[in-house]
Amino acid sequence: MENNTLEDYKIAVKAKYEIEKRGTHSSVLISPSRARLRSLCLEIFKSNQNQNDLNVFSSFFRFDFSPSCSGKLKAQTDKFRPIETFLKGDTNLVDVEAINLAAILVDFQPRPFLKFSKSDWNKDAAKMKEFPGLHKKNEEIHTLKHTEQSHKNTFLEKISKKMVLIVLIVLSFALTSYFVFQKKQCMQWSDDHYELVDCELSTNDLVNFNTIKPLDKNLIDLKKINVCDTTVFFKNGEAIIWYTKTENGIEFFNTHGRHPENDNALKPVTHYILNKYVK
Repeated sequence: MENNTLEDYKIAVKAKYEIEKRGTHSSVLISPSRARLRSLCLEIFKSNQNQNDLNVFSSFFRFDFSPSCSGKLKAQTDKFRPIETFLKGDTNLVDVEAINLAAILVDFQPRPFLKFSKSDWNKDAAKMKEFPGLHKKNEEIHTLKHTEQSHKNTFLEKISKKMVLIVLIVLSFALTSYFVFQKKQCMQWSDDHYELVDCELSTNDLVNFNTIKPLDKNLIDLKKINVCDTTVFFKNGEAIIWYTKTENGIEFFNTHGRHPENDNALKPVTHYILNKYVK
């Protein structure tokens, strides 16, 4: 017997949702939100002793269910976002445990996916009758695929020489930009910041005689800054401005690293430095 796939499972869960949003929990499922799904989840598990379901809960939320875990569950509200958008049809779900939890919320059986995959659910006519929405969903998917293919064929047929020319121009521009960027895989300090430069440039080609270095993405955003007594130097007690001493005095920078000209290590600013050199 061929196993049911994860896509079969998602289609079946969505079909059950279409039924349940007019059922007992319609007030939640007719317009699901993260907070409403969280509350429904708590309500279901308070009376749920199914070990498979409890395992799904533990695996998804990374803690075991208990009647007193509402506070911990509230902190996990955002984890219901992908389930919310999945049920609404806005996004797809790829996480098996998230789909398993969605199956619990709409009371789909058989669950979890491992049990569903080995069942004869999609081959049992009696069970299929319980989910008429599944047939409609499959028809919608087939129609959608057929429509998409028809649109694709129509689009390809309508491509003119003018469109081909536009595509070639765009590709030419993209390739040119790519090769230009590939050549600019080096950087050089210019006054108060790093600039991308051609690695093949020699010092004879430049007015700026600072050393050309291989591109370092951790340093490319380094900038020397001017500070005053109104500059914000700390955030949450941590320094966000860095400094070092040079022959010309003290210089400040927007992040950590090494001084681009003398290679001295930059240090986080301190109140002592501010009192002595700024205030």
